[in-house]
Amino acid sequence: MLLKTLFPATVAMALLCTATAKSQQSMPPDAKPGFEVVTIKPAPADETRQGFDLQGRHIKLMRESVLNIIIFAYSMHPKQVVDAPDWVSTEFFDVDGVPDVEGEPNLVQYQYLLQRLLAERFGVRMHKAKRDLPDYALRIMPGGIKFAKTTWTKDNLPHQGGHNGADGQTMTFTNSSMADFLLLGIQHVVDRPVVDETGLTGRYDFALHWLPDPIKAPDGDAAPGLFTAMREQLGLELKATKGPVDVLVVDSVEKPGAN
Repeated sequence: MLLKTLFPATVAMALLCTATAKSQQSMPPDAKPGFEVVTIKPAPADETRQGFDLQGRHIKLMRESVLNIIIFAYSMHPKQVVDAPDWVSTEFFDVDGVPDVEGEPNLVQYQYLLQRLLAERFGVRMHKAKRDLPDYALRIMPGGIKFAKTTWTKDNLPHQGGHNGADGQTMTFTNSSMADFLLLGIQHVVDRPVVDETGLTGRYDFALHWLPDPIKAPDGDAAPGLFTAMREQLGLELKATKGPVDVLVVDSVEKPGAN
């Protein structure tokens, strides 16, 4: 399955689709995999494919920047990665690898693999800090949430899906937490970091249909914008605020050597 970015300036749908890939065998849930073998090459200038491709335990990244890998691997908004050199967002790489543990990784294991890749092959060293930044607070509307706790059992893995059409963007979340929703749903389609202030700790089933700004609405049937859709369909709001936000400060990063 090719998992590609569907509209400019965001990797949200690439990340969303990553979590939908399935296989007949999963990695043991307590496994912390590394790469058994991995190659990294500069992406060809004429490469048109972009995104994350997961086929069982075979992992491919096509035309991805180091910044995109960091924000996925650490569940961050792009503005939460600071003091990095310009090339981490302007130069692109192809990654092709197989983990050293049998089975398909879950989302957390996929992130762990990329964290190790960043450290071992790109020499990424970072430290956590707080910075005062404009952000959005994710809050429950006065009328309460408009979605229910999941009907799946605790043994089912979370599942996210979505598609992009002329009438807007549709995202579905099953057995998903608010953290899943932030990472795979909205964190990378808004202009500032999102801080979860809902207090919701469970897992839920819900869907969201909205019209991303770059997409021109067809006559008659336009979906609402993201902020309106969240209020009307989910009972959640994004409130613009400013305050201390977690950031990753990049201390060092280097371009990978030849494989």
